Amino acid sequence: MPTEHPRLRRAIEKNLNGLNNCILKRRVHNKFYELGTAHGLDFFRIAIHALYNDLFAELHRSFDTHQDAASIWYVRNLDSRLFDEALAEVDITLERLEELAEKTKHIRDRVHFHVDRRDLLEPVSAWRTAALTGNEVIELTEKSHEILRIMYLRLTGEDKPVPEYYGEDVELIVRSYKEAHSDAPLAI
Repeated sequence: MPTEHPRLRRAIEKNLNGLNNCILKRRVHNKFYELGTAHGLDFFRIAIHALYNDLFAELHRSFDTHQDAASIWYVRNLDSRLFDEALAEVDITLERLEELAEKTKHIRDRVHFHVDRRDLLEPVSAWRTAALTGNEVIELTEKSHEILRIMYLRLTGEDKPVPEYYGEDVELIVRSYKEAHSDAPLAI
């Protein structure tokens, strides 16, 4: 068992929680889209935007490369042996993690946390340049969560998997709203 380091444990916990939230918010966000609720201006549209914004904020925090950030890279710096052992158990390479994280940084710096004047007229161009796909976001967040989960399990003996929640209740909520407001422009 590795030497306990209070900052290591807390950094793993913080990033595990952030990635967990990112994954759950993505699942719910996608469920709203699947149900056809992304339309005009109402509560559902605002909720969809909030979920989207927040899931990317969590993603950016977890992969922040700034020297003072307690991100996943900080976790690796604190115990690279334990990190690399966990990485070896997950079907992804360090190079792939770094590549995907670099794509998120471009989005963060150009349109998400900063409004770069180069992308002001066409913010979608930052996404095109980054070439980050939804499947890559899933790969990055879920594989990184798994690395940190393994590390945390080895450090503490406690498992912290992502809950098996996929927004199943979203459809019930949307249906109930539609029943109460038959004129609502919802697809259900």
